[in-house]
Amino acid sequence: MPRGDDDMLVEGWDRRELLPENRWFDVRFDGHYTMFIFNTSKVLLQFTIVEAGDYFEKQVVMPFRIKRLGGRLGKNGKFVLSAGGDMYALITRLLDVKQRRDRISLLGLKHIALRAKFRTVTQNRLQKPLPEDLRYSVAEEIERG
Repeated sequence: MPRGDDDMLVEGWDRRELLPENRWFDVRFDGHYTMFIFNTSKVLLQFTIVEAGDYFEKQVVMPFRIKRLGGRLGKNGKFVLSAGGDMYALITRLLDVKQRRDRISLLGLKHIALRAKFRTVTQNRLQKPLPEDLRYSVAEEIERG
């Protein structure tokens, strides 16, 4: 809680992890969140590092632009993908989708071993440099483990 009239409360600062770049980690898929950020519909795939070591149990996201939201925002929100989009390509590759490409469930990701490589976000949405304390990691690549 703020202590004085000129103090402010900052929420969410403790959720951003900074991980080494260009290193692969074993991860578990935990779910997804839908949001509307900077006038853009997005899905954040959430992963937890399951590899023993300093980063065990750290949570990281992989953000994707989507075609549109399909209902409420938040955990497990509905959404529509573009057939040429990055998320559709990733999901069909990881799940080896052969039939019913018009309806794909993310639940299949919970049952396969995955590995992720991360990158550090160093600029804000306006391409201005972020101070070092505000930098964080996002998943850059995901593959089967």
